[in-house]
Amino acid sequence: FLAQELYEFIWGQFCDWYLEFSKKIFYNYNKTQINNTKILLLNLYKEIIITLHPITPYISEEIWKNINVEKNNLINIKYVSYNKNYINKKLEKEIQIIKNFITCIRNFRGEMNINKVQHLKIYIKKYKNIKHNTIKKYKYIIINIENISFMKETTEKEKFIILINNKIEIYISTNNLINTENELNRIKKEIIKYNIKYN
Repeated sequence: FLAQELYEFIWGQFCDWYLEFSKKIFYNYNKTQINNTKILLLNLYKEIIITLHPITPYISEEIWKNINVEKNNLINIKYVSYNKNYINKKLEKEIQIIKNFITCIRNFRGEMNINKVQHLKIYIKKYKNIKHNTIKKYKYIIINIENISFMKETTEKEKFIILINNKIEIYISTNNLINTENELNRIKKEIIKYNIKYN
């Protein structure tokens, strides 16, 4: 159970999201923010190695020798303990909203075979709720990570695909992005496959 929980955190949270958010800081922020982020990541990485030590003693000890300047043996280091002062429920909820939003955009790219280097123009239907306010608050992070821009308003010339994510209506402009006829044909083929499989 413990090994599975650690795996899910290290692979699904630290490698996937912590590093993803941090990379943009290294390229777009000032030296103080960059240094603070490096310190945070290093401390978290050390705590991960300490936590892994009972499960993978030899590998974790070898890694520890390369990252710990004091050269203390890992077996002599105090084990990681729970600290409620680090818990921020409000921030956790906001980060989860951002992650869900980014995942929705990435899934859309995958389904539509749209490369990440291709820029997306997005309009968010305005609602006065925490989800919409969170996206607005952290849109600078989302823009940097996902290569998108937020439109302030829609126009009649724009064509959109609408996604619903966590009760957030996301309008993605398809102008110069998707061949509508080809996409309709693709959807029709998917419907035919579905009907054949389940009927």
